[in-house]
Amino acid sequence: MKSLNILFLFLAMNQMNYMYAQIINADFDDWEIIQTIGQPYENPVGWTTNNETEFTGLATTPVTKEADSLGYHARIESNLHLIDASGPGELSQTIPTQGLLRIDYSSRCDSIFQNGKCVVNIFGQNPGDILYTDSSATEATEFHTSSIDILPEWRQQNSSLTIQFVAKGNLDMWDEEEDGYSVFLVDHVVSYYITRTNEATQDDDFVMYPNPTTGIVHIALNKLYHPTQIEIITLLGEPILKTLYSNELNLNWMMDGAYIIKSSTDKGSTSKILIIKK
Repeated sequence: MKSLNILFLFLAMNQMNYMYAQIINADFDDWEIIQTIGQPYENPVGWTTNNETEFTGLATTPVTKEADSLGYHARIESNLHLIDASGPGELSQTIPTQGLLRIDYSSRCDSIFQNGKCVVNIFGQNPGDILYTDSSATEATEFHTSSIDILPEWRQQNSSLTIQFVAKGNLDMWDEEEDGYSVFLVDHVVSYYITRTNEATQDDDFVMYPNPTTGIVHIALNKLYHPTQIEIITLLGEPILKTLYSNELNLNWMMDGAYIIKSSTDKGSTSKILIIKK
């Protein structure tokens, strides 16, 4: 029986990766404190940055949280310790490629000095394998949305890819002509995947927050969908709850752990992993 449960878990997770894989913390609303021997620093949940604590014990944070009227976004700077052009700021996340159609993101170059640039890269699963790159050296006052279409050969040759945002600066701060500095603001990074019905589904068609949660969960679906019911099952496929769709669930009675939340609609069903942590 145990082996059957493990097989079910393996199949379930593969299916979810195919249909519902998504960018974690797409809107940069969730940040965590990284505790180190030296000075702690804040990092966006689900994202990899080059924030760190140096040997001096001081934190160097080229990627920081910035607030606006809509919430938070990531601010990436090319300077470290307030010194122009001492190195790039980098922000990235790796996602599976199976069924991946497109990645959208909102961004703007906030500040550019000399030959500084705002750069977007797509890497394959092998380090250094650059599949796509684009850069801008133009300052903007408003965010704009850009799209990256995923080529079929990228999916065929790579089981995962990494999207990276870089605030480009140069290391030679002594030569003004070679000096460079930039600030790159990034928000709402969205992935689109192919479902079994060959329809593109946006990863925020099914929004669930907060996640992790202490018990109360809010759910919102795309207005084009007509929800019918909500199911909660364990990662081993054991049913926990089946109820009519509701925009809010009180799960205070459930134990800490990871669960699958499945929402059924007139267009099929979507699932996400929910973490309960009290």
